[in-house]
Amino acid sequence: MRNHNNDALVISATLSNFWVKKVLVVSGSSADIIFYYAYVQLGVDNAQLRKVNTLITGFSGEMIKPIGEVTLLLSLGSYPKRSTKMVNFLVVKALSAYNIILGRPSLNLFRAIASTFYMKLKFPTLDRVGEAVGDERMARECYADTLKRSREKLRGMPNQKGKRKMTDMSLEIKDAPEELLGKVGGERRVEAVEELNVINLSENNEKTTKIGTRMRPSTKEHLI
Repeated sequence: MRNHNNDALVISATLSNFWVKKVLVVSGSSADIIFYYAYVQLGVDNAQLRKVNTLITGFSGEMIKPIGEVTLLLSLGSYPKRSTKMVNFLVVKALSAYNIILGRPSLNLFRAIASTFYMKLKFPTLDRVGEAVGDERMARECYADTLKRSREKLRGMPNQKGKRKMTDMSLEIKDAPEELLGKVGGERRVEAVEELNVINLSENNEKTTKIGTRMRPSTKEHLI
């Protein structure tokens, strides 16, 4: 029987204005990863996907080639103890119990410290120390799902429920905090946690991004 203190650190975070569950924090990962089915549902323009010539190693040792890299706005914690950064994610087209894996690059970027014992991710903010609390129930569900899939793979058995649908990897926003939720086209969507400035990335204004208005001037200048 697994000790509850051995649960993985699985949190929720705001990514491109969506409240995303099943975010696995792994300090042993050398990359930040977003799985393709989650990436598609963010509605991010594929033009932002950059080609990469790198391979990553899966949990079972297999080599996986990402379909590209994308830079997305990631927010951890809750206002006012909240931190927002632009994170480079490798987009991986593979089935996973998780939507996102946060590795060393993002942990170093946020200057975050992860504790699986206390089930918390802590990081500095403009207003003291912020934290993202792990969801033990979600961690166990993802762990059980991963084990089930591993057993089926070892036995060479197809998923009894047939081909896994994209909705199985959907961004779970139905339980997002009410103060973050709005409505777009009759659907609930997470609104920006602060006012954002639009920044042009090209002379013809075809490529733009958004950054927060509360960040320090030096950080804003560095990002631009």
